[in-house]
This record gives sequence, structure tokens and C-alpha cells, in this order.
Amino acid sequence: MTKTAKVSHWPLTILGSVSSLFNIFLPIVMSRKMSPTSVGEFKIFFLYLLAVPALSLGIGYTNGTYLWGSDPIDGNAKARSAFLLSLFSGFAAGAFVLAAGAWLGWSGTLVLFAAACPPVVGAAVFEASLVARGQVRRAAFFTAGFEFLRTGAVLSAILLELGLHSVVALYVIASWLKLFAAGFGLGIFSPLDPTFRRLRPGLLKYAIPVSVAAIFDLLVLNADRYVLSTLLLPSDYAIYAFGCLMIPPLFVVEQSINQVLIPKLARAEAGSRESLAHFRAALEDLLLVLLPATAGLIALAEPLTLFLFTERCRDGAVFMAWYGVFYTLLAIPQDVLARARGDGGWILRASVIFGVLALAASLIGAKYFGALGALKAFLLIQAGRRAYALLYFTEKERCAFAKMFPVQTALVLAGSASAALLVARQVSRLFERPAQSVMAGGALFAAVYLGLVYLFRPRVLQRLRQLRKSQ
Repeated sequence: MTKTAKVSHWPLTILGSVSSLFNIFLPIVMSRKMSPTSVGEFKIFFLYLLAVPALSLGIGYTNGTYLWGSDPIDGNAKARSAFLLSLFSGFAAGAFVLAAGAWLGWSGTLVLFAAACPPVVGAAVFEASLVARGQVRRAAFFTAGFEFLRTGAVLSAILLELGLHSVVALYVIASWLKLFAAGFGLGIFSPLDPTFRRLRPGLLKYAIPVSVAAIFDLLVLNADRYVLSTLLLPSDYAIYAFGCLMIPPLFVVEQSINQVLIPKLARAEAGSRESLAHFRAALEDLLLVLLPATAGLIALAEPLTLFLFTERCRDGAVFMAWYGVFYTLLAIPQDVLARARGDGGWILRASVIFGVLALAASLIGAKYFGALGALKAFLLIQAGRRAYALLYFTEKERCAFAKMFPVQTALVLAGSASAALLVARQVSRLFERPAQSVMAGGALFAAVYLGLVYLFRPRVLQRLRQLRKSQ
């Protein structure tokens, strides 16, 4: 077995999950230290900041680096060139925001938004280049370290009640530090390097369709939030955002597994046993973590909402229960094979189709059924998008669904999570205080789920034990 075959996502997953635990405290602290209006404005600010990498082509350079960085000849040069292009795009995005401010009117929030654009766009390229070269542990320490710094700064500002602008300003400063570290790590000195000029056309050819696709992917993932941010008051939007509970470690797990999976699929021959084995292994790892997340949120939605966000956010419980379904859908990778094969055309086509459908469905759902209708529309589009991705995989890898999808493992995990859900829900109703309901229900949920999984011993646990021995 080659060295590259042993590259694991677990360093990224473990360190990223630990660092992102800080992010769990953000909404908890905000619900107690900030007004509902300020919380809503904070959520909306970062909702739109998240769109900048796609709108500025930066996400195309980052995603492409996972493919280009594994090139034994030009990998490092392509990563440096991608960083320079993404940095230029970030500054262009910031300049556009400032120009819009000169036309629409200046504000402190607008200036901070413009200042955040370059680091948000550029810093991710360095991490992608490390993962592509198999330096997963170094990538994990880089990402986790700056996540600790950035989230810690934001949390400190909130706890000290410094105000919304101070909170965002500290986030921007920490992001710039990460950008400088990324540039130093890539050895960036001059944008006029001949290597940059030679590689630029090829990078742009890949990045443009991928970034356009990412714009529509943002609609697939956030159309409900974009629509509701224009229809709801900031205070009402805050309740919706709290209810749609983002659990950072779960997203870290999903992203880390996919980040490592893409180079593995890129190196494997299409339709080979190696390619199928990598994909099945990634699905098993994802289902092991994300299926119980769905069941746990459904079982404990109301006491968890009250425990985390206080009584004034009680209305968010129904959103939390429905949003929990998304975590199971998240276990199905939506475009990793296309990214590994460099199939930008399919990525663009799928993203446009489902992005348009997501926006239309969210508008209809919000108009006729309110915020919950928009959320259900979001889940429907997610299910369709990931089913389409599985169909693409079976066609390109020339395999049956049963060979690609770990059906037996999925059934064991789903059955275990369902049993744990029923037990946790009944137990949580025996207590009056939300904290007691969450602790008792959560403990029993974990005990039942892990006990049943261990009893039936799906293959994912066998692989985890083998991985631990090999390391």
C-alpha cells in the first residue's frame, strides 16, 4: 500500500471539531448578551459574507486546489497561483462593496464587510493545498488554530458587550492574520512570477464554471435564509436562525471527509474497486455521525431550544426538529466525484438546476406557509440534489447502487438511531427543567445508540479499529 493511500481525514475531523466547539457557544452567548435585533443583524451579515467567495471566483480556486495540488509537477506552483488569483478577487470584491457604499451610503457595517472580503476569499487555498499534498495534519493544525483565535476573539467581544461593530471588527482582524499566515506558508512574493502567467489561463478555465456553480449552490443551501432575511424582522430572523441549529463539528466532519475523499478519487481509476471502496468508506463515516444527529435533534428539539436559547426563543423548537433532517442528507456527498474528475460542466449544470429550484421553492414556501414552509422547501431541494449526485456516481463509475452505497451499515445505524430517538423523547418528558431533560435524554440517547451500534458491529467500526492500529 502506498503512502498516499493511508491519508486519513481524521486529523482534520478531530482538530476541526474541537476548535469548532467554540462556535457552539456563539449562539448561546448571543441569545443572552445581545438583543434579538442585534443577533438577527449579526446572522444576516455573515449570511451574505458567506456568498463572497462564490461571487468573486475564490471558491473555484479553492476547490480546484484540491485537484491541482496533488499534481507532482506543478502542484505547488498551481497552489501559489490560485492564492494570488483568489487574493486579487477578494480585493476586487471589497472594492466593489466600497463603491456600492459610496452610492448607497456609508456605514460602519459596510466598511467592515468590505475589509472582510480578501481574507474570506483567499485564506482557504493554503489549507486546500496541504490536504491535496497529503499533509492533512498540518492543514488540521492550521485551520483549528486560527478557528480558536477567531472564535475566541468574537466570544470575548460578545461577553464584554462591546457592541456589534466591535464583534465583527475582531473577526475581521483575526481573518487577516490567517490570510497573512497562508501567504507565508505558500511562499508568495510576486504576482508577476512567470509560473503565475503560464498557469493562469488553465486555473481560470476551471475556476469560472465552478464558482458560478457555487453561486447556485449557495441558493441550494441558503435560499430559505436569503428569502426570509428580506421578509422577517431581524428579531424574528434570529429565532429562525437559532432553530436551524448549525452544529459546527458536524459540518467539520462532513467537510473533512470530503476534502480527503476528493484527492483519493482523483488518483483512483474510474470504476475501479479502489474508487468504490473510498466512496463507501466515506459514506459509512458520515452516516455514523450524522444519522444520530438527526434523531437527537428531533427527540430533544423543545428542551434543547429552551436550554440553549432561553424561553424567548421557544418558537424555534419546531424549526430545530425539521432542520435536523438536513444532517442525514448531509451524509451524501453532492459533487465530490465531479470535482475529483474535473467535470466542471456537470457541477455547473446541477448547481444551476437546483439553485433555481431552491429559490423558487423557498419563495413559494415562505409566501404560502411562512418560515416553516421555506424550511421544508429547503429540505426537499436538498434531497433531490443529493439523489442526483448518487445517480451521477453510478453512471460515471459504472456500478450498481448496492455496490456504491453501504445499505447494510445504513440500516443498522438508522435502526439504532430510531430506537435511541424513542427512548430519549420519552425520558425527556419526565422532567420539567430543560437542562434536566437535555442531560437525561441526551445521555440515554447516546447509550442506546452506541450500544446498539456496537452490538451489531457495522463494518465502519471495524475500519476505525484498523485505522487506529495502523497509526
